[in-house]
Amino acid sequence: MNSTGKSLRAVRSHTSKEECCRALAWPLAVLPQLTNQEGKFTANLLENARNEKNKELALKSWQSLTEPASAESDDASQARSYRLAGLKAWLGACHVVLNKAPENINEFRKAIASDLNNKSLWNRTLHAKSRAKRGPRRIFSKNDASISVAETLNPDCTVKETEVIRRRADGSLDYWVYDAAGLLTPLSHFPAPSKDNVYVTVDKLSPDSCMGCHYSFETRQFDQLKVSADLLRLPKTSDLPVVCLQPDDVLANDN
Repeated sequence: MNSTGKSLRAVRSHTSKEECCRALAWPLAVLPQLTNQEGKFTANLLENARNEKNKELALKSWQSLTEPASAESDDASQARSYRLAGLKAWLGACHVVLNKAPENINEFRKAIASDLNNKSLWNRTLHAKSRAKRGPRRIFSKNDASISVAETLNPDCTVKETEVIRRRADGSLDYWVYDAAGLLTPLSHFPAPSKDNVYVTVDKLSPDSCMGCHYSFETRQFDQLKVSADLLRLPKTSDLPVVCLQPDDVLANDN
């Protein structure tokens, strides 16, 4: 296949993904997950589905279960929980499709951050005791506050994952995660406390997990390029050593 054919196939593939994501957006926002559900809640949904010939109206009636009420029923509470789970899953799969994120870290750097090492345009900071990751994290922030690139580092200082936050023209943020191989992934790594005050690494869906840290308590918007560890009450990391410091790094005070 010639280069033109390959390009057309790539365009069609992306268009197909985008159409699929747009088509699934509304159903996943209103449909609860039936797995492990019991009793009246499941019975109501199934009876609605059988008796309502207009399936769009059936969906809307399911959505009405999640509307706020003065005394929320058990059905509404369950539906709200699984509606949120559906939205998180949809965002994890479709966020990068709809905002056309580069497929890998090399494409990202070439298209968006080719000037990453230009000290006059980017600030480079080592968070050796990052409270968000409980370990070393190198962050590149563009001076115009349009984008931030954060590399979470392994104990040997190789890159474990790269998280990108880009501000769109409307002021909202895009959240992209690239894994150790440089490929887009819907998951990001975070520390979680376990027994005896030991932390283990857990995977959380992106952009949902990212939005939680980049939330403004004042404006109620998910539009903060930088986060405050104190406001989020993240555990202190003062006991951690300073590692992975390079000559071009500015060392951050994370505590």
